[in-house]
Amino acid sequence: MLYLAVKVWKLRVLVLHINNRTNRPEATNNIQILRDNLNVNFVEYYPAKQEYDDLTDSLLKAGVPDADISNDINMSKITWDYAKFYDIKCTLNGHSYREEGSSPKAWSFLDTTYLKDIYKRFTGKELYWYDTLTLWDQIHSALTGMLRVSPYHYHYHNRPEIIKELKKMGWRDYGGKHNENIYTAFVGNFLLPNKFGIDKRKTYLSAAIRENKMTKEYAREILATPAEFNLDDLGERKEHILRLADYSKVKPRSDYKQTDYKKLKPVFWLLVKLNVVPQSLYQKYCL
Repeated sequence: MLYLAVKVWKLRVLVLHINNRTNRPEATNNIQILRDNLNVNFVEYYPAKQEYDDLTDSLLKAGVPDADISNDINMSKITWDYAKFYDIKCTLNGHSYREEGSSPKAWSFLDTTYLKDIYKRFTGKELYWYDTLTLWDQIHSALTGMLRVSPYHYHYHNRPEIIKELKKMGWRDYGGKHNENIYTAFVGNFLLPNKFGIDKRKTYLSAAIRENKMTKEYAREILATPAEFNLDDLGERKEHILRLADYSKVKPRSDYKQTDYKKLKPVFWLLVKLNVVPQSLYQKYCL
């Protein structure tokens, strides 16, 4: 998306990277070569480490399949904060329904109220340094005219051809969707399938089938082979993380506080119409 924004759409962009300190070396390399070759303004933001680690631990202890939602909620908040600070009226989101689809609510539940309650339940503290997206943030974005645009929803992009161009710059493959981040790869490729029976490859493969890029038979062959993750990639936190990810501890989300999305349905309907939140969020949480 950054390549398209600069080279094809001719936009002046501010690139924001939220670094939770679990990037793969390939990801760090890719960020550097794109920043330098595309000559963009670049900001790197580091979330508060101790709170991030405690939050990650709390989500694992909670026994729910949402062990990585803190990253998405934090990224949305920081992106909006930087856009507001620099008076930028449009943020770009790289989600593509053509290639990713949308995860069922049972697989991933993005809710700040829920996140904060889990953190407090297992630490006895309130989140202080770790920024999270609130409903007011989204309403404020609507009032100030800030747009959230997902270009891939409107514009077909030839990903293989773009990858060829990126490789000429020194871009390196990191092994699959969301594998650029070690912890995210652990959750998606190891924790979810082994503890909760959730294989997120189904949404990606289903999208490929819808686009006539793959047959159902070939998709089934891929799913017949378990997703791979090298636990040693977790480094010094390996044993700690595996101990917290106790397979015997699986709890329903209803054990924790949640935002009443159905009560707020009119608000989110308006936010969708103003391009502040995606329609998929409204359909998933409010209906």
